[in-house]
Amino acid sequence: MLGFLPGYAQEEGLQNGTQIYALSLARSAFGEANVPSAAYLIFALLTLGIIALWSLWKREENEGSYIAQAFVIATAFVVLLSPHYAWYFAWLVAFTCLLPRLPFFYLTTACFVLYKLWLPAGRDKLLLLNTIIYLPFALLGLFALFRHARRDRAPGLNTSWKESMYDKRPYPAPAPLWQRCARNEGIKT
Repeated sequence: MLGFLPGYAQEEGLQNGTQIYALSLARSAFGEANVPSAAYLIFALLTLGIIALWSLWKREENEGSYIAQAFVIATAFVVLLSPHYAWYFAWLVAFTCLLPRLPFFYLTTACFVLYKLWLPAGRDKLLLLNTIIYLPFALLGLFALFRHARRDRAPGLNTSWKESMYDKRPYPAPAPLWQRCARNEGIKT
């Protein structure tokens, strides 16, 4: 399998960067010769490295924060690679089930437009189809980040659905299921 990797990279346009959306976008804006593939590779590796370091240093009280951090790394990898087959997005669906967020849901469902690439497609058609996938994803992501930052700055605004649900109760939040079962069985916790 690893022996075919260079051939696969050439076949899929990864070596020359023709299939990578961000690189194609930069080349259409700045010219083909002004943006080498090696520069994009360095940019992509630095971006993934910075996100990985962020996920290591970010400490959250939330028990599912590691899933969100893994989801961000996986999504960044897929977006930076910008595959042109829809099945490469399938592994993000599991994360979307655990963390249902609109930008990620859009990314995993909008990739169906890549099935148009089974027919012979030119460079402009590939750029258009990738724009249909990644531009709305970026806009939805920016909106979600803006909303999250605004919610953090607003005093007294609840940050999660659990907090908002439990804040309105006249009695304390229920104990976790394992503690309730242990109490019913007479086990001291």
